[in-house]
Amino acid sequence: MKNGMFSVQEQLHFIMEMGDMRQADIARALEIDYKTVNRWLNEKRTPHPVHCRKLHDLFIEKTDLPLLLKKVKVTSGNPLEIIKGNRSIYNRFLVALTYNSDAIEGSTLTEEDTRKIIIKGEVLSSKSQKEQQEAINHKTALEFVFSAVKRGFRIDRDFILNLHRMVMHGVSKDAGEIRKRNVAIKGLQKKLPHYQFVPRLFKEFTLDVNKYEGGVIKKIAVNHYEFEEMHPFSDGNGRVGRLVTITQLLSKGYPPCVIQNKDRDKYYRAMQLGDIHRFDYMAQFLSESILEGYGLLKHV
Repeated sequence: MKNGMFSVQEQLHFIMEMGDMRQADIARALEIDYKTVNRWLNEKRTPHPVHCRKLHDLFIEKTDLPLLLKKVKVTSGNPLEIIKGNRSIYNRFLVALTYNSDAIEGSTLTEEDTRKIIIKGEVLSSKSQKEQQEAINHKTALEFVFSAVKRGFRIDRDFILNLHRMVMHGVSKDAGEIRKRNVAIKGLQKKLPHYQFVPRLFKEFTLDVNKYEGGVIKKIAVNHYEFEEMHPFSDGNGRVGRLVTITQLLSKGYPPCVIQNKDRDKYYRAMQLGDIHRFDYMAQFLSESILEGYGLLKHV
């Protein structure tokens, strides 16, 4: 039985191997008896959905996901080639990435609404024109990423500005332009960089974003934090920042990270920990989202 990308048995083995836990430890953590864990491990019993969720949470907590991703990557082929070579998978990513990215920013469109708008070309009378335009825009920008990126692709200033122009088309008069005024994030007290500093910060970001010394996943996680911290645009920073992250991942042979709206609180928590330079949590969260991407590649 699959529990996310990995089967129950695979998750148990990873927890024991990478989390240094015995079956008895797992049983205590899940508040079940040892025999039940043993039956799961030997495929003699299927866990209840509640236990599946608890096991998945334990797997995320105890497993070194960036390290696990390296192992998965070796045996998974080129994600970009798979996406571009299968229309069903291609559309699956368009819908999942557009729905979740827009929902994180407050869109009321459901995943099915998003599918109808960007795949079937429907116009929904029950939803605002702005939200529908935002969905179409995100699809356009994502298709641009899929067509432009290849292994070793280098992100530059014009690429990011083009992403913003597409994402904010018909929504903002500042589409494709670095902000020329100070902005604030609703609900956050943190002060963003003064607009006069943004051109320099943006240049520094584009010089650094293609350098991958050390761990790739952690570097991309740090870059995502840096982009959102810089907040180069008057609006659309979250959507564009996630598209930049997807571009980085594809250029390094990973699938897009599917940062889900249901995990929005964890996402914000990871970003907040970046304020005190605790990027391991962001790398772990990003890795979990990349595994969701691998799951979409394999899902039939």
